[in-house]
Amino acid sequence: HLLLLFAIIIFFQVSVTDYIKKCQDSYCTALKNGNSTETATCNIFAQYHSQCFLAMGVMFSWRTESLCPLKCPATQVFNSFITNRCPLTCGSRPHNSTRDDCNTEPYAGCTCPDGLAIYNNTCVETSQCQCLGSDGKMYNNGEEYQIPGKCNLCTCEEFGLWNCNKPSKTCFTSCAILNLNVVTTFDGRLYKVDNLCGDVVLMKALNTTVTLNTENSQSNASSITFTITITYGSTSSKLTMLKTGATVEKGRTIYSRIKQLSDNYYVIQLKKIDSQILVSRQGLIYIHANKIILKDKADGICGNADGNRDNEFTSPLNAEMLPGDFLHSQGACEKANFGEPTTSVIDSFCDGLAKYQKDVATLNDFDNTMRICKANTDSDKIAFIQFVNIVFELSIDYPSNDKDALEREYDTCQDTCDSIGDKNCVPLKVLDTGCPSGTVRTSTNTCEEPDRCGCSHPTDDSVHINDTQRILIDCSQCVCKVRDLVCHTVCDKVVCPLNHTSKIAKIQKGDNVIRTCNAPPNDVINVNDSSLLCLCADGFKQTKNGACVKNCPCEENKILYKDGAVVTKGCHSKQCRDGRFYNFAQLTDDCTGICEIIGGLIQIKQIDSRVFETLPLFGWCGVRVLEFDDNKVVFVPVDCGNQNTSCGYIANIYVKDMAHPVVVSSADLDNPTINGIKINKRIYGDIEIANRALYISVGVSNKFIVYLYRAFRIRIEVSATLYGATQGLCGNFNGDPSDDKSLSTGMQAPTLAASAKSYVEDISSCNPFQAPLSFPVFSDAVRLAWAQKACNVINTHHAFEDC
Repeated sequence: HLLLLFAIIIFFQVSVTDYIKKCQDSYCTALKNGNSTETATCNIFAQYHSQCFLAMGVMFSWRTESLCPLKCPATQVFNSFITNRCPLTCGSRPHNSTRDDCNTEPYAGCTCPDGLAIYNNTCVETSQCQCLGSDGKMYNNGEEYQIPGKCNLCTCEEFGLWNCNKPSKTCFTSCAILNLNVVTTFDGRLYKVDNLCGDVVLMKALNTTVTLNTENSQSNASSITFTITITYGSTSSKLTMLKTGATVEKGRTIYSRIKQLSDNYYVIQLKKIDSQILVSRQGLIYIHANKIILKDKADGICGNADGNRDNEFTSPLNAEMLPGDFLHSQGACEKANFGEPTTSVIDSFCDGLAKYQKDVATLNDFDNTMRICKANTDSDKIAFIQFVNIVFELSIDYPSNDKDALEREYDTCQDTCDSIGDKNCVPLKVLDTGCPSGTVRTSTNTCEEPDRCGCSHPTDDSVHINDTQRILIDCSQCVCKVRDLVCHTVCDKVVCPLNHTSKIAKIQKGDNVIRTCNAPPNDVINVNDSSLLCLCADGFKQTKNGACVKNCPCEENKILYKDGAVVTKGCHSKQCRDGRFYNFAQLTDDCTGICEIIGGLIQIKQIDSRVFETLPLFGWCGVRVLEFDDNKVVFVPVDCGNQNTSCGYIANIYVKDMAHPVVVSSADLDNPTINGIKINKRIYGDIEIANRALYISVGVSNKFIVYLYRAFRIRIEVSATLYGATQGLCGNFNGDPSDDKSLSTGMQAPTLAASAKSYVEDISSCNPFQAPLSFPVFSDAVRLAWAQKACNVINTHHAFEDC
């Protein structure tokens, strides 16, 4: 193995002797000019290390605390073998760091310790990342924020990312009907209806209608009888409140659920319009609805939910109506009379609510609550108390026989089997008697522990399966075990998967072939000759994995992409459509062209290429590597003075409308200049300069960025705005590597050397290769001995043994 490495090194001519001589030259030159000798020699070590990597393709760590240490910012650590240029970053999803385009050639630098993320140029625990709200403010982990106009409440979570799956209470509105005669609409309009009868539409929206029927209504101190009907299309469900309880018809459909919550409350869930209705035996009907869904779509005596309480009595054609006519248009009988509630009377109970004003006023208009209270007679206050308990979660005392019956709080999202685990449920809470704490109410109105709730039917949403109950579903015998339905096949007949049909059925139907996703002539299968028992149903095609799909997946490099998937590579994207990729004309959002120049024996990777090529030198000339309009980047290798290798890089960056270029040198990264004057600003016109420990970057007008590293490396990143508009040795940024070797005239160049020569900035300024320089300082034996000893690290340090 060592012999093989040695042979490779000899082949690539990585001469230790040359680098020791180069190290001595750099040391003495730095000493003569008053520069840092340590920096000069360490740069040579870094260059030698880069050449070793190019020769062997193996990176190794050579820097230590005593040998050329690199100082990293606080919280960061030095890593000599970085292969990923997408570190964990606050505000970015973790899997973004694992993208293929994040992989890069190994380099040394400063990174965050494992598990920490970058936040404002420091390293923090991922739980300490802050989230940026659309209001421009930063939020800590665990804090909540609601996007204006949206209904979900967002929570700041790990990595500074928002989770917006929690419904917000502020997105909901409510309508209440108390004692079948006092109505407060979604928009807060309060009115009375005497002698209410008929099938009255309470709410109608998006094909869902809620009606109230008070025929034969009777009331006493503890109950009021009435019927609520939920209609969706041709499907209807009913809840009838009786003196001694309630009856439910079709309480489980795919559109609605009717279930008992406690002894005196029932809850109706309307799935299609994200609404709940709480109904009490004492005469409260409380509709809690998503106002985003209802806005401008609602109709009925609860109003139109448009935020304006003054236009509640309008027709479906948006014409204003007299209140009485409006009631009759919503199904109320002729004897039903509209009236404004009397709210000026003295009512000792209502007047006593002043002590709750602070609590109520924080959630709603206290005056409106007082008006609702006084609109109900003294004998009808129970429904009002229930209303206040729900809306404000207050326990208000009222002298009645039922006072002691309010034993505990019941939650519409936690205290019934149907609601447990429903992430979209918005909790409403009531005070009542019912199932003991720790138990929930089942669909059969018994109280059980949550684990004994039973299971949902996989295909029929109206069927509920009790815990331990066995049921035959098609050809499967199933049993409900702690809310999980466990099934196994019991039929002898062929049971085909989804989108399949049996071979026998195909033959009986006369279908003799099925389509596949294979290329012709294998794009069909003869049914009679097939050994498969199940084949794809009509309208479906079979994939090579046996699945049946309407549209085929696409395969590239042995990877399957589902229909509709978008694949991005570089600056272009393509979409899989029924087994074939179709290219998008537009560029990807993160389209970036990258050109890199590395090493003392200079190598270049052009923008559209993926490989490095050796760049033959023909004198130490400035070469235009990138140019467009009046902007250009000129690369200048610095002569070592003894052979066809460079000791450093200089980048001259010319910006349109500026008389002089920005000059940065790998030997002096800390001092970029313009016209010989050091730039002390981070922002200079259209130029933004950032100085890091290992490199300096110069960005120009969001068009391109030049990175110059200490260890013989230049990286130029070109934005998508320059796609198809660049010239220079880095190539034409157009996604096609075949035309990157071009001449400055626009013609194709036969070789990379010819291309480079045509982009020489000033051929008369090129310095020919010179013989090794001799410095007078070599006569000083002490300095020479120190330089020889220091540079001999390449020969003696264990880090360089393999090379």
